[in-house]
Amino acid sequence: MHLRSRQYLVLVGSAAMLGIAAAFFTLGFLWVEHGLQNLFWERLPNELGVDPHPWYALAVTTLGGLAVGLVLRFVPGYGGPGPAEGHGVGESDGSLRALPGILAAALISLAVGASLGPEGPLLAVAASVGPWLGVRAGREMLGQLFTQAGIGSIFAVLFGSPVASTLLGLEMLTVTGLNLYVLLIPVLIASTAGYFAFRGFTHGSLDSLADLDFPVYTSLEVRHVVAAVAIGAAGALAGLLLIAVFRAVDRAFRPLDHSPVAKATLGGLGIGLVALVAGEETLFSGEAQLEQLLAEPGSKTVAALCLIVAGKLVATSLSLATGFRGGRIFPTVFIGGTLGLALHEAFTSVPLAVAAAAGMAGAAVVILRLPVFVILFVSFFGGPLLLPLVAVAAVTAYIVCFDKPELSVDPPKEQTTAEPEDVGLRPADN
Repeated sequence: MHLRSRQYLVLVGSAAMLGIAAAFFTLGFLWVEHGLQNLFWERLPNELGVDPHPWYALAVTTLGGLAVGLVLRFVPGYGGPGPAEGHGVGESDGSLRALPGILAAALISLAVGASLGPEGPLLAVAASVGPWLGVRAGREMLGQLFTQAGIGSIFAVLFGSPVASTLLGLEMLTVTGLNLYVLLIPVLIASTAGYFAFRGFTHGSLDSLADLDFPVYTSLEVRHVVAAVAIGAAGALAGLLLIAVFRAVDRAFRPLDHSPVAKATLGGLGIGLVALVAGEETLFSGEAQLEQLLAEPGSKTVAALCLIVAGKLVATSLSLATGFRGGRIFPTVFIGGTLGLALHEAFTSVPLAVAAAAGMAGAAVVILRLPVFVILFVSFFGGPLLLPLVAVAAVTAYIVCFDKPELSVDPPKEQTTAEPEDVGLRPADN
């Protein structure tokens, strides 16, 4: 397709409109999520005259798990793909039948405190709507492009960088036999249009990882490179530990695969118990909790921070393995950032910004296996001086993990993955 052809310009315009639509859908989803969190964790405790932590939290997470299990059991589509199943990108059949279950299960999960982020269900929606639009347009081959345009806009909104979200698609797909920019430009336009639409409408009034108030870093030194390498490796080990804990929890709950209500209820009970032991910071996706911890360095001991990291590993694994719906990026960033804070408290000569950014990059690379995207979105928080340090931390983490098992589960036997049409786009083999 020629870049100056009328057909291509129409495609770019369609991508821009899709990006804006995806941004406003993300806005609506976040508004509902925050409204439900406010209802369960502020208004209801105030009305009941109780402290939302700790015992009230245990009740909310357990009853929330019951509600999620009921959605999985009775709403068509089984809540969509789970957060350890790739969110369905590249696996959709072009049907929208699973969308109600995806949204209901995810909103309940995120509202009651599951250790997951909002990006998972939003990606699953994009993975369903993109192929559906391709079918409706009579050009099924464009389904993946529409999907990537929607994902680019969603990630630009959540992570604050249209460029990072555009390059995400290049790391997820192998491009063969096509002009790179034929595919890149529509996704970049969609990401940028969605980002401007969201930020212009909300004026930054909704919290997301893009709004993280990160420590300032002003002086790049060689010794900080050594620290970034070491902390990036530590973050990678934390990510690998998350994968190991998840696999152990998944195996433990496997006998309950045919009882989603019991499985999710027990998972919610476990998440609440973890919060009782390790602290309320282990609840929710983690961006607000990480910002609070970074804003008050020295307020917690190294041991307390390590306990929070351990609790978050278990809470995230329970959320991933027991049926809750959400994304894994936000809690992983929390784990890496909190680990970096703990290392900063243990070795005060390492600047907080360097420690937190390197920890975030190291853990995120292990879970995502997308180092370029991780470098760009983590650097967005700390500014250009942190970019080379984030890069060496991410590359170190990728060297540590590239041949290690990923965070994933075997798909159910009744599901099959259709081969994508051979139009030059294929899911990349990591």
